[in-house]
Amino acid sequence: MIDSNREIAYKTLLNVETKDAYSSAEILDNEKSGQDTDGRFIRRLVYGVLENKLRLDYIINKLVSKGIEGVDKRVLIILRMGIFQLEAMDSVPEYAAINTSVELAKKFSKGREGFVNAVLRRFVREPEISCLPDREESLSGFLSLKYSIDESIINMWIDEFGDDGAEGIAEGFRQISSLCIRVNTFKTSILDVKKGLEEIGFKPVISELSDRSLILGGGSDIKITETDLYKDGKISVQSQESTYIADLVEPSPGESVLDVCAAPGGKTLAISESMQNKGNVLAWDIHEHRVKLIEGQMARLGIDIVKTETWDATENRTELLGEFDKVLVDAPCSGYGVMGRKPEIRYRGTKEVIELPSIQRKILDVSSKYVKKEGLLIYSTCTINRDENQSIVEKFLQNNKNYSLIKERQLTPLEGYNGFYVAVMKKN
Repeated sequence: MIDSNREIAYKTLLNVETKDAYSSAEILDNEKSGQDTDGRFIRRLVYGVLENKLRLDYIINKLVSKGIEGVDKRVLIILRMGIFQLEAMDSVPEYAAINTSVELAKKFSKGREGFVNAVLRRFVREPEISCLPDREESLSGFLSLKYSIDESIINMWIDEFGDDGAEGIAEGFRQISSLCIRVNTFKTSILDVKKGLEEIGFKPVISELSDRSLILGGGSDIKITETDLYKDGKISVQSQESTYIADLVEPSPGESVLDVCAAPGGKTLAISESMQNKGNVLAWDIHEHRVKLIEGQMARLGIDIVKTETWDATENRTELLGEFDKVLVDAPCSGYGVMGRKPEIRYRGTKEVIELPSIQRKILDVSSKYVKKEGLLIYSTCTINRDENQSIVEKFLQNNKNYSLIKERQLTPLEGYNGFYVAVMKKN
């Protein structure tokens, strides 16, 4: 009988590979289904395979006599799962990793179970086959395989941060895994939440980036979204980096704030909480279904000052010119800074996002017109790419002499953070 945990992991990986699905959404859907499965095992296997895909394929290419090109996608996923279990999951016995992979092949790629069995048994006999090529021959190629990140991204980081910096960033993404929450200071205090979490087994630490963020340590089997603190709207799941950007908006009660690329709404709601639910917040997104994600959280958090609209931020709204104290442009970006929690982004090469800077520039230019005199314009992304960050802001300031740069920061895994960029500008 086929193992249900591995079957779910296989289907998740297949959807990611063939339908551009996000692994996090697929896993969440499975958890909501109520099936009797081991969620931790599934997440470990799915993310382990995704975070090591290039290296696993490198190994498979050497194990298969005719190379990886002729291997069917379904079989390839099963082989990746099998090798990852053999190589990295100490809790899985060798026979279990092989036998369950053969069973998957029988069900999803009938006739190829013998091939799967042979390849995995060869890997067990010849573990040295997993050795990487000499880093001296090609540093970018070596780092790409070692960390399973597209080589064009590695080269971009080498250009910006040097050889050691690029490797430090790639290695850093392996270390950043802690769950973070944002405390709703409209309803409670961070110390009260910290105490409440400790009482149910968590080991929260106050973030050095934001004084309303808590980094959660282990020790509790309770899902954070199932706690009374979450259900009562006292906390939300949000990275410390995202909350830090919302903090830099410096929203005050009674102000008017515009968030032009708002969904799924974490920063919008963080801003509203800082305003103590007093004032006006307008939140846009180009996709109607994503706008509804913001609306879905407002009641839980006790927030009612947010007005949501479906709008393309590249289009001008003349009736709103000079109307807002603060405008946040959390621009659509490559996402290279969050590949630690969205491993699919590792394989999105730089050619795939080459048109993004032109969109980012247009959104920033249009959005700057909505800021009042002496107001703030905040530009942010979740990427590590100068073309999408510093270069965008430098060009904007060259063309808009009525704005001055107040603060600029690029967060990277070299500091222990996800890769976020933010620039705060004042309209003079």
